[in-house]
Amino acid sequence: MKLFLELSGTKNGTRAQGILLNMRDKRGRPPLMHAVERGQGKFVAALLKAAADPLHAEMFDAKRGHNCLHAACALKSPYSLKSPELVETLVKDAGYGITVLDADNNSCLHLAAEAGSVRLIAKLLDMGSDVRTVNKEGRTPLHSAAAFGHVGAITALVHGVSSPQSFAALQDTQGNTAVQLASHFGHDAIVQILSAI
Repeated sequence: MKLFLELSGTKNGTRAQGILLNMRDKRGRPPLMHAVERGQGKFVAALLKAAADPLHAEMFDAKRGHNCLHAACALKSPYSLKSPELVETLVKDAGYGITVLDADNNSCLHLAAEAGSVRLIAKLLDMGSDVRTVNKEGRTPLHSAAAFGHVGAITALVHGVSSPQSFAALQDTQGNTAVQLASHFGHDAIVQILSAI
């Protein structure tokens, strides 16, 4: 990382700095996106401090409409352990808002629920994420966690609302509740948890 930042001219503040910091690889990803995808929070912070342009990494996944913040929220293990810190850095230092939606209207909380990242769900709720946000399919993050079978995510989301019963009763555009999705995908432990609310 130190060598990259030295080569990119960050010490001198040259024009080459911005070019190297935002140069894309063959797949169209700049260094900032690579750092986010690998959960390298210190490198993300260093790149942002060195003037890497977060907008240059926008829509790295055009089909899903994902930016760096979405990528951080969707990280799977082992990288997901660093997601809360990454998200906080991206919101604070890159100016992303936690309410930004992807192409399917998934919020950061939806993506964290799909990934089963309990620590990130807690962080997003602390930062003010709306647990009742619905995507294009009318699904809340609870639906996402139920469909993907993440028990810890279910528990974190249910504890994040004042009225768990009405939250669990919300239906998607096809009339499915989170319990019905969990049952459909064979996640019996989630069915038991949500049925007991």
